[in-house]
Formats: sequence, structure tokens, C-alpha cells
Amino acid sequence: MAQFEAFQVSLQLVTALAPICERLRGASCTALAAQLDEAGDSVALNTAEGNGRRGRRDRARFFDMARASAKEVSAALAIA
Repeated sequence: MAQFEAFQVSLQLVTALAPICERLRGASCTALAAQLDEAGDSVALNTAEGNGRRGRRDRARFFDMARASAKEVSAALAIA
């Protein structure tokens, strides 16, 4: 997994989101912080799971979910 660049980037995203989520929690935006945290985790988890799938369609489905979660992160950051 360490050589899969998209997964490495998704881990960087999770790390970058952590302090933002903490600030949101401190500003009484706990629901938005939780949503942002979950969406970021979902990018990494779906990227990893897609990489582990053998079938092309199955891989694409997980990569599509990761992409959708990345869009969710983008929307949450715009709201924040």
C-alpha cells in the first residue's frame, strides 16, 4: 500500500484536516467537524479498499466513493 500514491495523498489529507476539525469543535461546530473528519477518513479508506479489489468495476466503485468523499470535504471546507 505504501507505493500507492493516491493513498499516500489521502493520508496527507486526513492529517491536514485534523487541526481544522479541532478548531471547528472549539467554535461549537461539532457537527460540521464530525462530518469533515468522517469524509476525510472515507477518502483514505475507500482509496485503500479500491486498491485492494481485483475486479475493474469493483475498484472503480470504491475510487468513485473516494472521489465523492473528497467533494464532500471540499463542500465542508467551504461551509467552514
